[in-house]
Amino acid sequence: MKRRLLLTQCGLAGLLPMLPSGRARAARRRDAAEVDVLVIGAGMAGLAAASHLRDAGLQVQVLDARSRLGGRVWTSRAWPDLPMDLGASWIHGAQGNPMTALARAAGVKTVATSYERALAFDAAGKVIRGGSLRHFETVQERAEAALKAAGDAKRDQSARNAVAKLRREWQDDPQSLRELEFVLNSTLEQEFGGSAADLSSYWMDDGEGFDGEDRLFPDGYGQLIAHLARGISVQLNDAVQTIDWQHDLIEVRTTQRRWTAEQVVVTVPLGVLKANSIVFTPGLPKRKQEAIEGLGMGLLNKCALRFENVFWPDDFDWLEFVGERTGEWAEWISFARAIGAPVLLGFHAADQARALERRSDQETIAAAMRVLRHLFGADTPDPVAAQITRWARDPFAFGAYSYNPVGVHPRIRDDLAESLEDRLHFAGEATTRAHFGTVHGAYLSGQRAALAVLATLA
Repeated sequence: MKRRLLLTQCGLAGLLPMLPSGRARAARRRDAAEVDVLVIGAGMAGLAAASHLRDAGLQVQVLDARSRLGGRVWTSRAWPDLPMDLGASWIHGAQGNPMTALARAAGVKTVATSYERALAFDAAGKVIRGGSLRHFETVQERAEAALKAAGDAKRDQSARNAVAKLRREWQDDPQSLRELEFVLNSTLEQEFGGSAADLSSYWMDDGEGFDGEDRLFPDGYGQLIAHLARGISVQLNDAVQTIDWQHDLIEVRTTQRRWTAEQVVVTVPLGVLKANSIVFTPGLPKRKQEAIEGLGMGLLNKCALRFENVFWPDDFDWLEFVGERTGEWAEWISFARAIGAPVLLGFHAADQARALERRSDQETIAAAMRVLRHLFGADTPDPVAAQITRWARDPFAFGAYSYNPVGVHPRIRDDLAESLEDRLHFAGEATTRAHFGTVHGAYLSGQRAALAVLATLA
């Protein structure tokens, strides 16, 4: 399965309309308005919007419920000598990607990782090679063919249902079944965050992407967030509770105070909108509410294990385990080659990720170590430190990123993105049909919202 279709980036530079002077704007708006624009959320979408609006000369205030910038871009500094990205990690497709340009402007170093540098292990803990590797590749090819056929069928169905015929064919072949489940988990569930039973075979990969290698940040994705946030007024620890947009000025009430503005840009995650954490008055239009309810909020969790030394093959970026328990400790990224760090980062997606969130840190680490000792021997050392995410339990995210569920057309993302009365705007990765589930999608959606604000005020 191709992770994204290829795209040539279309820049937004030069599209900012000329604005009236600050004096003219001040005369036009009521004295009660504290700012021209309120931006709800200090993640990539919110800061992209705010930076464009600030550069256009508007008075902008950003509000965020968290005690830090970045939203789902979260660079942990728990290990002072080794920043860890516990949210977004990669620039996916570096060529023409706006994150590449932003990293260059910020002077931030990136390093490439490759899916070709992968070492796969079977259920017995043996490296898959030779005839076993050819068998594995055949299973993957047949799974991809079945998914492609489902994408061309007359009716939408789930990705899991799309391979039902293969499951029946291999019901007495446990090796093939394990490999099929691995393919569903590693190429679909971990990519889109949704269960294969929920992902649309029509629309799960209905997006565009960028060519080139994937690149991560040795010193953290958060550097780009800090770069964008320079010079922007941000109020942290201030959760928005209500947005009243029935009057000329929009009133926003938070846990700390009351704000008013001519324009508001809402960039909170889809999970927050689904949870009705913000009350809108009047309520959101039916089409927008249906988009919120219809789209899926996926989940991808990480478990970073730091060791004293590297004990695994250090010339591979990815370690894959085709185990008996589907999706459990199936994918690991090694930081040994890319950044010279003795760290393995394990991923869990969708149902497995939710199940793992119910375990304590100690139970999670113990489960991870059972798998690593199965692969590398009983003398595999314990980690010296660990960091574990639980994004579904995060009250300011309720998940990782959005996906297209079975039976739901991705055009509803346009409904989610649509501005209301040219003054209440929406941005975030879930609002972009072309780039959902990505940081660059969030960034581009923030630019789009900023242009909508500027077009209204011109």
